Amino acid sequence: MLAHVNRYLPKHDPRRQALDRIAGHHGERLLNEPKALKGHARRNARWHAQREMVLSAQHAANSQRRRDLIRLRTFRNLLLGGIAVFAVIGIGLGVLGSFSPTTIPLCFTPEAEGSVTVVCPRAETPLGPVSADGDLDPAIARTATGGDVWLVELIGLGAALAGAAALRNLGSNSTPYAVPVTLAFFKLPTGAVTAVVGLLLMRADFVPGLSALDSSAQILGWAVVFGIAQQLVTQFADSQAAGLLENVKGRGAAGDRQLRGE
Repeated sequence: MLAHVNRYLPKHDPRRQALDRIAGHHGERLLNEPKALKGHARRNARWHAQREMVLSAQHAANSQRRRDLIRLRTFRNLLLGGIAVFAVIGIGLGVLGSFSPTTIPLCFTPEAEGSVTVVCPRAETPLGPVSADGDLDPAIARTATGGDVWLVELIGLGAALAGAAALRNLGSNSTPYAVPVTLAFFKLPTGAVTAVVGLLLMRADFVPGLSALDSSAQILGWAVVFGIAQQLVTQFADSQAAGLLENVKGRGAAGDRQLRGE
């Protein structure tokens, strides 16, 4: 009981302090003369009060562990909801790109030596010299394909596995909720969506100097970069998961480890 209470109650908790005093006072007597102590307990009202204090501390420790498990389960459920949301967004972007490639074209129009080329993830179309007021939309419509968005999402999803590898630091746990595995699955659709959104921002000239990628290989390379960059989006979830798992483990055998958030 002393080890269990020390693991889940802080040092300043009065129930833990009372249990420490009771254990120190009666521990040796209980080991050396259990029968005499038992008979003495029947006649001693103070012993019954101390027993109630011991049970109260045990109940408080159990309640704290249950609260930590409930927080962990709630966080796991939020991750499952996030997986569903990002999966729906990714599938929606892919379907939209399949039926209407020009709605969200992931294409660029770099210019080199007066010659313009339409570059998409799966194809390139050289146009030659184009006037300043020339309309490039028809060329983009010819070059863009229905599989562009799906290809970028697939590469972003694969790149997200690199971020999922960082979850090895969370280690294993004895809880019934596979939070590290759920967190790894959460990163996959997030990486697919961030790959598409990142390229859209580049195409919108959101990043100065990176608005005209020169080849399909460069587009796919940046999809890898944005897929890994999902770690910036999911970093808070990683930190929250680490804190919750550490709290569930308690304060260690000595009961002196400080928990996250204290």
